Amino acid sequence: PTTVLKVKGVVKPSLNHSKDYPCNRGELLLRRDTVEFAGDKPQTERIACMNNSSRAMRLEADTLLSSRGLRLKTEPEVLVAGQEGDLVITYTPESDSKKPLWLKLYIKGLALPPRAREIVVQIKKEEK
Repeated sequence: PTTVLKVKGVVKPSLNHSKDYPCNRGELLLRRDTVEFAGDKPQTERIACMNNSSRAMRLEADTLLSSRGLRLKTEPEVLVAGQEGDLVITYTPESDSKKPLWLKLYIKGLALPPRAREIVVQIKKEEK
């Protein structure tokens, strides 16, 4: 025997988008927590993020701890509570140094110890 079941309804998207961000840095949620750059030229990469706290966040690179050549800003500049945005990471390689395989970027503006605020930046070598 076969039965046909008809379902009628309306699907409403969830207002809570936090499940779309599997990585976290405390109350800062991220779609991913690594970035990959290739070659020896300046590049920019974006990571979708969400402020999952009840306060506004103003984030920047911790220049004392982060590897040289990395910059960070957010778009929008201030993430209000519950707002989604982008971490914009820029890499400018230094011409006089050996090219590393990876760098570390530490986010300033989060109430976390340094290791919990890091993003790993992988540098792929250009194949000749």
